Amino acid sequence: MGQEGDQDTDVTQFWCTQSATPRIGGNRDSAHGPSKSTTTSSLSAIIPFITIMFDLLEIDDMICQHLDNYDLIQCAQVNVAWNKVVIPHLWEDLSYGWLPDYREDFRAMVREDFLEQEESQEQDKSLEHQNQPTSSSSCSILAKYGYYVRKLPDPRNLIDCLNPPRDTTWSTQSNLSKEPPAVDLARHLYRHCPSIQVEYLHMQRELLDSDDVFETIAEYILPRVRHLYVGGRHHGSLQSQRLKYLLEHCSSALESLTLGVAISDAKATLGHGEKDKGECEVKYREEHPDKGSEEKQQEPNPWPLLKELRLLRCGDISKSMEFWPWLWSRCCHVERLKVVQVDDIILQDLAENMLTHIPSLNEIYMGQGDTAFGSDDYIEALLSGSQYGWRVIEVVGAEDFGMAAKKALMNHLLTLEVLVLDPCTELRSKDLVLILSSCPNLRTLVAMCDAPYQQGAHPLEYETFIDQDPNTGSLKTWACESSLKILKVNFTRIPRSDLEGLVYDRLARMMNLETLWLGRKPHHHAEQEYDSDCLEVTLNTGMESGAGLGEVQWMAENWPKLRTLYGLEEGDDQKVEWLKEHYPEIRVSCWQ
Repeated sequence: MGQEGDQDTDVTQFWCTQSATPRIGGNRDSAHGPSKSTTTSSLSAIIPFITIMFDLLEIDDMICQHLDNYDLIQCAQVNVAWNKVVIPHLWEDLSYGWLPDYREDFRAMVREDFLEQEESQEQDKSLEHQNQPTSSSSCSILAKYGYYVRKLPDPRNLIDCLNPPRDTTWSTQSNLSKEPPAVDLARHLYRHCPSIQVEYLHMQRELLDSDDVFETIAEYILPRVRHLYVGGRHHGSLQSQRLKYLLEHCSSALESLTLGVAISDAKATLGHGEKDKGECEVKYREEHPDKGSEEKQQEPNPWPLLKELRLLRCGDISKSMEFWPWLWSRCCHVERLKVVQVDDIILQDLAENMLTHIPSLNEIYMGQGDTAFGSDDYIEALLSGSQYGWRVIEVVGAEDFGMAAKKALMNHLLTLEVLVLDPCTELRSKDLVLILSSCPNLRTLVAMCDAPYQQGAHPLEYETFIDQDPNTGSLKTWACESSLKILKVNFTRIPRSDLEGLVYDRLARMMNLETLWLGRKPHHHAEQEYDSDCLEVTLNTGMESGAGLGEVQWMAENWPKLRTLYGLEEGDDQKVEWLKEHYPEIRVSCWQ
């Protein structure tokens, strides 16, 4: 295990001595960072196992992952061997450093390390001027342990917690003038933490308006980001060259990109004191002279892992429209496209470039919530933009889903797996039946609006849904009978006739159905106590003969993969209890 007393004592500089409250022996919940496990065993109980297993790295990691910071500190001070194993886990996650209980210690650690390095650099310059040898390496705490850090606070919180304290007794003008700027501390921290991982980054206005923050994020954060969101609901406009400068610093690790900005050429709209991309780039080239040649040799497709592009609230008030072609050319691996509230000129440019520059598209999502989306022509153009056929099509809030869009939709029936149209007033019963009968891979069909008192798709007429062969009278075979899992449509109320049972024969053929939603949640009126656009699923309307729980038993027996049942009334306790007893895997949702 190593010799006692030889362990590296520097590990306690941040964890134990920066707080007025001693970290060792103090409150384990408030003074030692968030616990790694809510069920952590005591250190005394686990030490015998550690003693035996510390020769296997994988076992070491498994054990340390179940220790909180308090126990990790104790382990780190046992001896050299234990210290070497524990240190990476102790420094791995500093993402909570901005929280009120830790920010003072966190800032003090970064600040002291920064000042120590500045002092060391000044000494080196002095020695160099005297032609004397300089120190070969830094001995600061971040120089030693920064490599192990994987998680830091997000940039906005990090800058905030690295600002000088706001306490009036401390923040005199003379004190503030001596303090290093928060951005300088952040750059120092990022520079010494080359292994940080950034799962998600939202570049809001606070991060885009400051040139120093802007450049710091571009240099140190963006190359590590996997999911990037630039802009937001109230962001305003952003110069195209500035946005390109940001995106050019994203690495091949980028997996999804979300934009919510208006593109502009005018510098006056950028905010307070912003520079254009050229000024930022000149400064960056001066600090990194070897980067230019590397970027020129960059692959033509710099984002091979980029699979999702989301355009939420995008506009363009520039004269050149140069940004969008530049973006499309880098999206050749994108498979999922979401378009919500986008200017027509961008939609047009997107539609014209999808087949050429984004050939891998197979999922498209248009609209969101109550946001109206596009005209029939633009929807048709986007639906025509998949080279190999759409697997997923979701259109929400399309007020003008007309004949052109419907025609484009029908070209993808062989590849379609998920179709969501909410609402879609132009989709008729014969269109729904054509989709159901022609899609061999269809898993989900949603063609109704569940919002109260809002018009949705035309109800599915039961005569069309039956789809009988006129010669034999038998039901036609549908391509989706073995693949369909979720069906959500509006049915017209079925009159009592000899054809009622055929509706249930048709439903029974969907052997893998898991979720069935046949009509909207009923909205009661004084003069109307039922929803006329809803299939009345009762024995009296055509199911096989039986009594009591017959209708529920029929569903469970004919749809062995049924997992969700909507629409039972609140008083149907007997049916609910029967399902829980005999088919516990089926989730029941009752109308309140």
